[in-house]
Amino acid sequence: MKKKAVIVISLALVSLVVLSGFFLFNKAKDAGETVQNIETVPLTPIERQAVVNTLLQTEFIKDIPEDEPIAIVFYDFETGERRLRDGFLISNKGFLSEGTPTVYVYLHSKYIKEFEQGDLCEVISRANRNGDVATYSDYSNARLLLKYAGMLKHKSCLGL
Repeated sequence: MKKKAVIVISLALVSLVVLSGFFLFNKAKDAGETVQNIETVPLTPIERQAVVNTLLQTEFIKDIPEDEPIAIVFYDFETGERRLRDGFLISNKGFLSEGTPTVYVYLHSKYIKEFEQGDLCEVISRANRNGDVATYSDYSNARLLLKYAGMLKHKSCLGL
């Protein structure tokens, strides 16, 4: 009988310690968070036009699902830190003025100059080899595969 009481009290104390630690850890984590202001610098009119012209001529744009747009966001390191530039939301209908992208593609803005000189597929492949392309999505790879199955024929173009 005495042993059962010791076990019950021990379990209660351990549970109390674990719960206390959980709440203390979460509060400490929240208290240490800081909000960083992200500076977004617009592309020049010439850069914007180069991006628009190139994307409109790209074959894979027609295979982007209408209800699953992709955001292409440019960035640079002009200030020594990553600085976002303009972004474009695209679907098979072309450029969208509003919507929520399923996938974000981040591309260094230094490649915009190459858009006019070369094929977009070559530019993206080169940027990918140089580590200047990143992608982000809240969706799993399996879900993205289902949503963007029509784009698989362009995987080499996209640097995949």
